[in-house]
Amino acid sequence: MSVLNTGRNYRNVLILESRAWWASCQDQFDPALDLVLTYDFALKQEVALLGGVALYIDHLVDNQRMQENNFLAYKFFRDWHLDSNGADIFTYRGVPFGFAFRLQIWNDYISYVRNRICLERLRELHFEQLFVGTEIGFVESILGEMELPFSPVERQASHSAETYFFPVFRWMDEKIRTRKLKQMFRDTVTAVQGIVMSRVDRLLGRGQMPGVFVQEYYPTRDLLQRLKRDADTRLVLAHFSWSKEFLKYFTERPIPVWGRLENYQDTANRLMLHFQEQRCCKLILANGVDISDSAVGIIEQRVLGQITETLRALDCVIRYLDKNPIKLAILIANIGLIATLVDCVCRARGVPSYLIINGFMSGEFLDESKYASTINAYSASIKENYFRGMDNVVCLGDPRMDLYASEHTPRSINRATPTVTIGTSAYSPIDLNSYVAVEFEFMNDVLSALRIVKEQEQPCGLLSR
Repeated sequence: MSVLNTGRNYRNVLILESRAWWASCQDQFDPALDLVLTYDFALKQEVALLGGVALYIDHLVDNQRMQENNFLAYKFFRDWHLDSNGADIFTYRGVPFGFAFRLQIWNDYISYVRNRICLERLRELHFEQLFVGTEIGFVESILGEMELPFSPVERQASHSAETYFFPVFRWMDEKIRTRKLKQMFRDTVTAVQGIVMSRVDRLLGRGQMPGVFVQEYYPTRDLLQRLKRDADTRLVLAHFSWSKEFLKYFTERPIPVWGRLENYQDTANRLMLHFQEQRCCKLILANGVDISDSAVGIIEQRVLGQITETLRALDCVIRYLDKNPIKLAILIANIGLIATLVDCVCRARGVPSYLIINGFMSGEFLDESKYASTINAYSASIKENYFRGMDNVVCLGDPRMDLYASEHTPRSINRATPTVTIGTSAYSPIDLNSYVAVEFEFMNDVLSALRIVKEQEQPCGLLSR
């Protein structure tokens, strides 16, 4: 990574999200006197071509210090919803469920912590003026908390240059918060089917059959289909399965989620008030800066927008499992709203769970996929390195690898001119050491290396996909 020179005096520091704001500053930019901070790989390259210095806003701190902050940030992430006695403040009908907000708050929280840690380095710089231009206002908000004055930069409406960084906030909204007609119709059909099948099971006496909840994803697809064919097992799902069979709309048992959100508003208000009164978790960064209130504010803002929907879903899960009890919950991760709420109810009632790993397990600071009665970690290496000291972990292999082995015939390797595959890099929203332009930096390094090989006239063919 490029190093921030804290011993140099700058005239202006320009914090610009991308090239869309560069047009407003380019004429006044002096590469000998100014510093540019950006998320955009393209802007960083453009400034470098002018002889200036540009660094990434979210990559200003060395890996070792960021790793230290990873442990601090994730301790807070685990405990933010607990009171001074270690009890979950968000408890409804005897079921603690603060854990279920994880997916909704994860990116917002880690992005805030990463940017705050990096922007704290501005205090080490000597400069005359600070100019800022971003779309979502994330940087501006942090600078306000830090009490660092800045002048806003206007975006050029006519500037349509492509940006080269991962738009994580837009991506998260599209993936988990989209509520268009398609999603509304799907949820309605799921609710109707769940209600009908629940009543049919009770009428036919199937309600007493052993019930198993399965969170569907690649590791559990075959298991799910096998349980569907088992006449002695009642299979329960969070939603309709991935099966292409039309018959699934008449035979599967998704948990129905329905009801008026306003019926849960009073409970939501009471729980949020209790949270504001009873929260006690602290987040103090490695440099000694206490950002507890700001981190809670980021989380609270997202929870406020989701708590009534979460309460409704939890109420429906409790009612469904009261009428249609299950003996086991099979999970693939500790995320996913309905699956996580089912797990919360199971834990509160002593129902065992079995987790086949498929979650975010990219760092020893994480606790993702560590919450289940029994966990299949695939291999001894994963058990020893990620699930350290846990005695409820077994190693039964990866079901996906079994599938690949049976579907694909072995290939012979061309030893004379082998094909080398270079996997891509990608932004990780859960690791403070990642940054949103990392995949473009990686691709630039790979292509630069290939160009050097070509210039040296080495025999090399290139296939790009």
